[in-house]
Amino acid sequence: AISGNHVIQKLIEKLSLNDLNDIYSVSLNNIIKLSKHQYGCRVIQRLFKYCNEEQIKSMLSQLFTDINDLIQDQYGNYVIQFILENQSINKEKLSPIYESLKGNVFKYSFHKFASNVLERCLTYGDEKQRKALIDEIIELDEKNPDIIINMVKDRFANYVIQKMVEHSDNNNQQKLIKIIMSKQSMIKNYGFSKYVLSYIEKINGGNIK
Repeated sequence: AISGNHVIQKLIEKLSLNDLNDIYSVSLNNIIKLSKHQYGCRVIQRLFKYCNEEQIKSMLSQLFTDINDLIQDQYGNYVIQFILENQSINKEKLSPIYESLKGNVFKYSFHKFASNVLERCLTYGDEKQRKALIDEIIELDEKNPDIIINMVKDRFANYVIQKMVEHSDNNNQQKLIKIIMSKQSMIKNYGFSKYVLSYIEKINGGNIK
């Protein structure tokens, strides 16, 4: 399976678009299953790199039918991350990924695989897309204090918070930092908080206050 996977990846790289069609057709019909497979997910990523715009559109359409499952899957999440990182894919076409995150930002932040997708969304999304994700957490924290602090202390969610601080507009960045620093003495030796506190210190030029 490993060597077969490498052969198919190499074929995708070398074949003309016309000759690539057979591999594309088979993969399209099984795209969800392949995306959740240890080696199949690599083949799908290669297809996204080498297929034409129309083929990419069809693949995205199929993937989006099971987007929430893929975001949380141990292999499917890599396919979604690849799509988000590939800047040649029109961001407007990727809006279903961001739509699927609505109402799930807090839950996904604590998930081993989905948290990686969230980080990519915060890194590669446009200003409006990023703001929607960050606003959801800030508004949740206003209703349920310590939501953000719980994220700061978590092994996966702390990285999501760092990305939120990094990619916030100035207003939201100050809100996040204020919430976190208000509990600094309480959390500095707790869980993974030190990574977030170190990051805030770094962006503030060494000033932790």
